[in-house]
Amino acid sequence: MGLQATQIKSGMAATSSASQVSVRPAPNAPTPLPIAQDPPPLLEKVRTAIKANGGADGIAIAALNPLLHRQGIRITDTPERTWRAWLMARPQHFACDPKGPDAKVRLLR
Repeated sequence: MGLQATQIKSGMAATSSASQVSVRPAPNAPTPLPIAQDPPPLLEKVRTAIKANGGADGIAIAALNPLLHRQGIRITDTPERTWRAWLMARPQHFACDPKGPDAKVRLLR
C-alpha cells in the first residue's frame, strides 16, 4: 500500500482507546503506473452506429437516440445530457453541423 507503520500501541485498559497507529508514507514508495484503458464503451458504440447507419455526409444527430436507446443507452444518464453536447465534448472524434432539424454528425478519424 506504500505506507509504513512507525508506532503501534495496544490499549492499556478496557476504558482507554483500544489502539493507536501512527502511519506515514514509506520512503521511496513506488509510484503506480497508469493503466492503459480501451476507449469508453459508449464512444465505441456511437462510432459503430455512425459507421453502420450514416452515409458519406454522416448521420442525423436526432437519429442517434433511437439507435442507441435500443442498446440500453440513455444519453440523459451522462453529464452532457444531450447527444449534441456529448458529441461536441469530443471534438477529436466528431464534427457536428450547426444546430437545426437536419444537423448531422461525421466521424473525424
